[in-house]
Amino acid sequence: MKITDEGRICSKCEQFLSWDHFSKNKSHTTGYQSRCKPCTSKSAGKYVPRGKRKEDTEPEKGFSEVAQNFIFGRV
Repeated sequence: MKITDEGRICSKCEQFLSWDHFSKNKSHTTGYQSRCKPCTSKSAGKYVPRGKRKEDTEPEKGFSEVAQNFIFGRV
């Protein structure tokens, strides 16, 4: 992981970008997120809010229907 005073490598897209491409985060040692802003917004678009019906979501690969019912709170 290359981190310098000018910027760092994004942990998702693996490109070296300047610090202005990263959101601030006090809990990290560098003071910035490990993913750049574009990669963070792409992954945020995949979020499914609580209470979303199973019919409204695509089934995840690798999980049985029983496991997905448990995950989505429909037992």
